[in-house]
Amino acid sequence: MKTISISDARNHLPSIIDDVMSTHEQVVVIRYGAPTVVIMPFRDRGSGANPYPLRGYPISVAKDFDEPMPDLWGALAVAEEPGAYRVGKGSLTRPGTRIGSDAARPAGPGIRKKKG
Repeated sequence: MKTISISDARNHLPSIIDDVMSTHEQVVVIRYGAPTVVIMPFRDRGSGANPYPLRGYPISVAKDFDEPMPDLWGALAVAEEPGAYRVGKGSLTRPGTRIGSDAARPAGPGIRKKKG
């Protein structure tokens, strides 16, 4: 990537733009020793870039695409078993909280479980 000072960019801007357009190489403009802007070619979407790159390719859908996966049902059954969730370090719930409808309440001696 080419770098130029801001004074060179000011004095030679038309030739720099021509160079960027022909080489497609970016030019970094330096001001007080720090890069400030980049001069780069503008890419027009209509100039050769295909906005629909997959158009023309055949699309096929498997006959069983909406059938349930047996492994998924097995994983869901395990997750619904009592004691499947752990409370503590590395789990999704905070240590000291209850799982279920009382999940927002901290577990402790002053909290009573609802009846019903």
